[in-house]
Parts: sequence; C-alpha cells; structure tokens
Amino acid sequence: MPTDDNDILADPSTIILIRHGDASSGAGARVDADTLALRKDEDDVRFLTRSGEAQARQVGKYLKTLLGGAPIMLVSSAHARARQTAQIIAAATATEASGIDHRLNEIERAFFEGVHTGGDDPVETAIRAIEEHHARSIDERARLVIVTHGDILACLAEALSPWSDGLESSADDEGYPP
Repeated sequence: MPTDDNDILADPSTIILIRHGDASSGAGARVDADTLALRKDEDDVRFLTRSGEAQARQVGKYLKTLLGGAPIMLVSSAHARARQTAQIIAAATATEASGIDHRLNEIERAFFEGVHTGGDDPVETAIRAIEEHHARSIDERARLVIVTHGDILACLAEALSPWSDGLESSADDEGYPP
C-alpha cells in the first residue's frame, strides 16, 4: 500500500485530478489576445486570474518534481480556464497538453451544451471519459493528469468514495452531490 506521494505517483495506474486555477467571474476580466483565442464560444468568458496562473505553475512544478520526468498524458475540459491551466502545467512539465474532452466540462454547462444527452448522468459520463483516457495512458505508458472543474471533482469524490453507495445515490437530480 502506498505511503506517500512518491509511492502513489510511482504507480503508473495513478490518475491525477486537478481543478483549474482561480478564474475570473468573466465580467470585466482583462485578457490578452492569446487568452481570448482560447474561447470556444462567446459564453466561455471565465479565464484564469494572475493568481490562477501562479497556481497552475506551482502545480506544474510540483508534478515535474514528483513524477521525475515520467511521461504525462494531460487532458482538460473544453472550458478556457481548464485549458489555460493545462497549458501552463504542460509548459512547467515540458510536455504537451494531450487533449480536450467536453465530457469533463462543468456539470451545469454540460447539460446546456448537450454533452450529457439521453438522460446520461454527468458523473457517469465523466467517469467513462476518465476510464477511456486512463486506458490510453496505460497503453502509452504515461501518467494521466486531468484538469477539470470543482463540481466534477466533488461528484467524483462522492461517487468513488468507499463510503458511498455508488453512483446512483451520489448525486441529486441536477448531478450535484448531496
């Protein structure tokens, strides 16, 4: 049984889940042209603050030290703040962001964007996405690092907790933990 961060991260099956850095509320945010180019649509208006950028750099440095140069597969949600965080982590770890997955988007927005259709539970959808990326990361002998949102992480923690009754009881009708 792993006893510290180094033991856990030495295991190639470990999945590292990260919440994006601190983000602006959107209104009045000052951003440069490169950051604006990250927007996937006009509604994608939350970008990392300077503090959020610093947080992402710190996480990147931490991962670089702990992983000791091991290959990383870095996947993020489609939202600009998550993609920004992934890009900063990629730069700090001397890797490339490997992909974007809409199934890792915020739960509330994912419903409106039509990602979770046909009555699919957004947490189950996110878990399926993570499982797919995890299988690919093992094939590629890389550590999977996922950058997503607080609501997804809270629901995943609840759903995957050994004290949980499982996915069916882990979220309310809107997909949020009880």
